[in-house]
Amino acid sequence: MIRINLLAEAQEKTQARRRDPIRISCLVGGTLLGLILLWSGVLYCQVCYSEKEVQTLKDKVVRHQQEFTDVNSTNKATEKEALRLAQLDWLTTNRVICGSILNGLPHWSVPEIQLTHFEVRMQHKVDNGSKKASEQIRLVIQGKNSDGDPGGSIQSYEERLSTNHYLVQGHSKGDIKLASMSAPEAGTEGVFFVVFSLDYNYPEVVR
Repeated sequence: MIRINLLAEAQEKTQARRRDPIRISCLVGGTLLGLILLWSGVLYCQVCYSEKEVQTLKDKVVRHQQEFTDVNSTNKATEKEALRLAQLDWLTTNRVICGSILNGLPHWSVPEIQLTHFEVRMQHKVDNGSKKASEQIRLVIQGKNSDGDPGGSIQSYEERLSTNHYLVQGHSKGDIKLASMSAPEAGTEGVFFVVFSLDYNYPEVVR
């Protein structure tokens, strides 16, 4: 028996189209393109979410920075006020009494020497570890010696200062030294003079 398939030609054409590489490539390319677009969409959503998180973190950082600035300013103001209070407390308990020193001014005068400047300098240091305060006192005495021998009376003036009991009253005896002395200069009346400066340093006291 001979069978004739009238659709054989049509079936062959259909199978040929199915085996067409261009068609297969298009299908594969379309599938890949769809997957790429889908993955791009997922990545875009992730990026948008990450940007939102980053912006939230930035807002938190700005807010915390402002809080840190406020706290830091408050701490600095507190430390400044605490330092002032500590200095006031130190002055009320460890201040130097200058009355005796000022009372001694007329007692160490020398006729040939004119006192031009007198200054008391105090330096205070506080050891935070031991909570002890050290006190360093220095007297700055400046004058003008205008006798027949300019500068010749300065040594006797130093000796008078070192033996003056007003300077050591309430303090230990200090060390006096000549800090500076100018060259002889002629005065208005033709009398030569020198300008000098003495430093009287009291021993450091720790309280």
